[in-house]
Amino acid sequence: MSDSPKIYGFGSACVDYRIHVPDMGNGYTSKVLADNIIELGGGACANCLVQAARLGADCTYIGKLGDDHQASSILTLFSSENIKTELLKPEEGVISPFNVAVYKGKDNLRVGGYLLPNSLKTITNEDAQNLTEKMTKNSVVIVEIGEIPLGTVLAFSKAALKRNIRIFIDVDLDPIKQLNSSIELFENILNCADTIIPNFEAVKDVYKVFDEAGLATHISKKLQKTVIVTAGKKGVYYCKNGKNPVNVPADKISIVDTVGAGDSFHGSFLYSIALNNSLEKSVRFAVQCAQLTCRGFGARTSMPYLADVKKFL
Repeated sequence: MSDSPKIYGFGSACVDYRIHVPDMGNGYTSKVLADNIIELGGGACANCLVQAARLGADCTYIGKLGDDHQASSILTLFSSENIKTELLKPEEGVISPFNVAVYKGKDNLRVGGYLLPNSLKTITNEDAQNLTEKMTKNSVVIVEIGEIPLGTVLAFSKAALKRNIRIFIDVDLDPIKQLNSSIELFENILNCADTIIPNFEAVKDVYKVFDEAGLATHISKKLQKTVIVTAGKKGVYYCKNGKNPVNVPADKISIVDTVGAGDSFHGSFLYSIALNNSLEKSVRFAVQCAQLTCRGFGARTSMPYLADVKKFL
């Protein structure tokens, strides 16, 4: 395989607004005056592509933006990371994705993050199918279960399968509680996957399995897929075709911000898999990249380049 594997991403790309407020105490519910705001690049899918591109992959984002300030920022950041956007569908009059996350006090404790309705919700099944026709056959794609309507995600996944594109699914939000999906639709998407890489918090309530190893095993046995559950400080748990789960823990390093670690894992895992490395080697490589991402504030600030990873190892 080429040293520059072709990787696509179908999911969210946005501007993250990080707002800092004073710590008014847990019971405070009135107005709070923000004392600082930072604008950063974000979106699970976009972050994943940034990580893969920094390692050397040939990355292309697939999605939809509006014609506003957020779109300009997103495109500028993509260009700076050498991520291609020829499959990006623009549309006038819609709001490009942006998220708001609030942090409080001197320790920057995260209060909450808010994903707002945006242009991703206007992507249609027809859009999705047309976009897959322009993708390189036999490549790989990360498909995010998040802000794009799940019916459209399913249409995209089915169309990609017809072009022999390997699909890796990132479950970023709870499909039942947050996305108002049925378990049937959710699993129809998962059945298109080569590998399922869910966030533990996003799927534990779906399957009522509340330990990471058990969850990876449960989904893997039920769908007969390779499943990798990302679990924060615990690292990841992966299971292939319902066999015994394997834990790859994260090393103990100084953590500044964990936001983006999961996205870094996805991007580095896809990069390694696209180079035809084994599942075990790819998982271990991706865990190293993910923990390096935690060294700085913001999802992309400390995402490593290949030289950084080699130095760390």
